[in-house]
Amino acid sequence: MTPSHVAAIAALTAMIREIGAWPAIVVLAVFFLSPWLVMLYVARATEKRHAAAVKMYEDNVILVQDYAEASKRWEKISESLLSVVSLNTQTHTRLRDSIRSNEFCPMVREKGPNRS
Repeated sequence: MTPSHVAAIAALTAMIREIGAWPAIVVLAVFFLSPWLVMLYVARATEKRHAAAVKMYEDNVILVQDYAEASKRWEKISESLLSVVSLNTQTHTRLRDSIRSNEFCPMVREKGPNRS
C-alpha cells in the first residue's frame, strides 16, 4: 500500500469516528438491502396480479357452468313448448276435419261433405 492509500484509510476512519458508526452502518445496510427490498416489492405486486388472474379464470369457469345449467333449462322449456305446439296442431287438425265433415248439419247433408 502506498502512503496515499494509508492516508485515505486514515481519513475515512477519522470521519467515521467523528460522525459515529450508526450513519455508516445505515448507509451500508441501505446499499446492500435495497435490491432485496425492491425484489420483495416486485414479487408482491406480481403475486397480486397472479391472484387477480386466477380469480378471473375461476369466475369464468363459474360463468360457463351457469351458462350450461341455463341452456339445459332452456332446452327443457323448448321441449315442453314443442310438445304443446304439436298437441295444439293435432287438435286444430282434428277440429278442421270435424268441421269439414260435419254430417249433422242439414246444409252439408244436402251438398255432401267438402273433401278439399
